[in-house]
Amino acid sequence: MCDRISWIELADGTLLYLTTYDLWDTKDGKRVREQFCVNDWWGHSAIKLFYKKKLQNKLGTDYECQNFATPENFPAEIAQAIKDGKFQDIAEPCMLAPKARASWTARNEAGAIYDKAWTTRTRAWAAYKKACAAYNKAVAAHDKACAARTKAGAARNEACAIYDKACIAHDKACAAYNRARGESSNPFPKFWELFRVKKNRAKAWR
Repeated sequence: MCDRISWIELADGTLLYLTTYDLWDTKDGKRVREQFCVNDWWGHSAIKLFYKKKLQNKLGTDYECQNFATPENFPAEIAQAIKDGKFQDIAEPCMLAPKARASWTARNEAGAIYDKAWTTRTRAWAAYKKACAAYNKAVAAHDKACAARTKAGAARNEACAIYDKACIAHDKACAAYNRARGESSNPFPKFWELFRVKKNRAKAWR
């Protein structure tokens, strides 16, 4: 997983990166979203896929940065693109002036619930696979390991129950998250409404 924002600089100084528009409103962006999980939509591999025709055999250097405290952390072109609102899938409180920042809720409770549910589901799936492996091994050595098979079966059933419970929590969290975020390319309209007014921006971003 790469940081948002990631970019590739070619030998001639050309910068390749993905804006919100690139990802949501282009055919190549749709292909990126279909082939990569959401955490990798903006990574270097995704950038290379999006600009495959333009890159061809050209070599470039990979960069990434998640420190939005000052636009100086980014190339001037990308910093300007941020100011122009071309990265509306991000919302960093440090980009706002204190008063505007106070009116912006930085953390989304539904997102936190989703993350927790996903972690639980991942652990449950790992436990399920581990239990299945033990169960299959017990079947292969049935005559010598009936006791082990019974124990593994119990573990498997317990893991299945945990997994099913996690799936339910995950589905509920997904629904809550989608309601909170909205199915659009601009999940943070309030943030960008504030950021659009220069006086609301942190001094470095004006």
